Amino acid sequence: MNIQSETKMNTRMVLAGFLALIGCVVGASGQETPVDQSFVDFFLGRWDIESLSPQGVKVGRARTEVRRILENRALQSDYYALDPQGNSIFRGTTVRTFAPALGGWVVHWSMAGLPGYTYLEEQVVEGALVGEGHGLDGEGQFVERYRYSGISDTTYTFEMERSYDDGNTWRPYANLRATRPRGACVSGCNETPGIDIEVVRTYLIDALERNRDQDLAFLAVAPDSMLRWAPTPQVRDFTQQIAHATHDFFRPWRDTAPTASDTTRYLNDKTALAGEIADAYEWALTEVRSRPISALVEMRELPNGAPAPTWRVMQYWLDHAVLTRASTIPYLRLHGVSPPAAKFW
Repeated sequence: MNIQSETKMNTRMVLAGFLALIGCVVGASGQETPVDQSFVDFFLGRWDIESLSPQGVKVGRARTEVRRILENRALQSDYYALDPQGNSIFRGTTVRTFAPALGGWVVHWSMAGLPGYTYLEEQVVEGALVGEGHGLDGEGQFVERYRYSGISDTTYTFEMERSYDDGNTWRPYANLRATRPRGACVSGCNETPGIDIEVVRTYLIDALERNRDQDLAFLAVAPDSMLRWAPTPQVRDFTQQIAHATHDFFRPWRDTAPTASDTTRYLNDKTALAGEIADAYEWALTEVRSRPISALVEMRELPNGAPAPTWRVMQYWLDHAVLTRASTIPYLRLHGVSPPAAKFW
């Protein structure tokens, strides 16, 4: 960027500071208008992205995962370009925070594993989010301008141009159409006020690990003679109960859960059942550890049909697993076995 361009940008920033010192901008009428800082909340959650040619033909796809950071003072948007099989082939992230002195937002973009950056400033103009700035990539230094428009809870469009000759010539660089996946959260990705989803994630991991250890401990003390025993023909036997508690963790993500092993094998063999339990919990733990926040708050259904975010559904099944395991205590005592002590933190 040359000195003239820097001077223009600095002048714009100084003027914006005078006009928007307390987060206001000057409208067409000359009156100060408070900036709605929640305008950018439409970004929150998960979006499916189609990359379009200048003629409007789909040429690629991507997804974004957007969440609040810095004690809710900024948004971070993770962008993943996808191949036809849905694998990530390019990754970048944007951090966006409101700057009262600018009457708008400051935006920083960077790419995973690649040199370069983009610094941008954006404002709301007639219902659209408009930005401009400068950066550096593999082609060199550039200036950039863009526009988010057609914004709703379920869709938006993004058009961006870049110039690599200090604004003398411009070329289309991105034309994206975003749609909200069915069931994805809409702007409320921390959908319960005061709850930090990352804290919930940590709790779920701890609870899964403790439940796994308890299931294995109950199985270890059970004599072989009671594995297929039940107090009455109308209820599950001991190994069926333990396996039932374990496999319940497949339910929140039943679309991706692995198929359970052959029940005739693991229900009749303690070693096989212990392996089944360990594998099931490891799968569930991997899912909770690796899934983005938007997946943990994605709306699903409880068994009674009530809507709930995925993390609440997981909590329900954890409660159910504890109840199921606790119901085997009489099985053990009727065989002269004391149940394992409760495992706390």
